[in-house]
Amino acid sequence: MTDEFIEIQAVPDDSQEPVRSQFRVPVEQASRAVLIAGDIRCPILEINRDGAGISIQDNISFKKGDVLENCCLELEGETFLGLKARIVHRSIDPGGVLRCGIKWSDLSERKQKQMEHLLGQMKNRALKQTDRDVTQK
Repeated sequence: MTDEFIEIQAVPDDSQEPVRSQFRVPVEQASRAVLIAGDIRCPILEINRDGAGISIQDNISFKKGDVLENCCLELEGETFLGLKARIVHRSIDPGGVLRCGIKWSDLSERKQKQMEHLLGQMKNRALKQTDRDVTQK
């Protein structure tokens, strides 16, 4: 045992950092989840019922606060038309991928239920893939 420790500090209430209330399900293959905004196609990296993390090219000018009207989401073979999303952040991840976080707005109850059903299937697959037998040595 060592004397090392981790100091945990509370996040101030006035923090401007986005906080997710939902776990985002990772997307296994970029072709299985795509956000289409006009003529721009963005692979989805992870997704939940509130929003998604998308990969974008350098030449795409999305910026924080932009609202994407009449988007299309292709998810697990299903198509969701007429979506509205707001860009909540734009950053470069440690691997050098330019990405944006989006938050869905005005999602109908029907679309929410359809999306939650698909996300449940994706979550189950992701958990099965990472599940391992810890009893074996």
